[in-house]
Amino acid sequence: MDNGQKIVLALRRKSPLMELADNPGALGVLGVDGEPSDMNEMKVDPENTVIVVDDFDTLANNHEINPTIEEHVKTCCDHHGGVIVACGIDEIGGMYRGVVATAKKTRTGQILAPRGSDDGSYFSAHLLRSIGDPAPKGRTTLITTTGWTWTRAPRRNKWDDS
Repeated sequence: MDNGQKIVLALRRKSPLMELADNPGALGVLGVDGEPSDMNEMKVDPENTVIVVDDFDTLANNHEINPTIEEHVKTCCDHHGGVIVACGIDEIGGMYRGVVATAKKTRTGQILAPRGSDDGSYFSAHLLRSIGDPAPKGRTTLITTTGWTWTRAPRRNKWDDS
């Protein structure tokens, strides 16, 4: 957002991301009752908007907002916008259609605390067999179309439990 990127927050539960709602770069928040028309009112521009979906597993594939988010994923292939979907790795395993399936086709994602090399298969990545060994807090695996690398998830002191 510091670079002018706009965001739409799709938050189904209480989330620390709600702090971003007051930022001038936030176009709005889609709550439990979010509808496709709400996205139209926010004037979401695929060139410059990222939709951030927290706890996607609570949204499920049959929610009426999903086709709009899925269309945004497809449109953003040629633009700077995008979609960030946060959910448990076990939940995405059974999703063969909709937003998650479309997002997985991009072969780009970040796995927080990977448990094993099979976790990379969701993004068509081959990870080391030792990847599930104990790792420092915040260690993630960033997967792109060119491969994968270790990263650290950014942490803010406000959210830090330690």
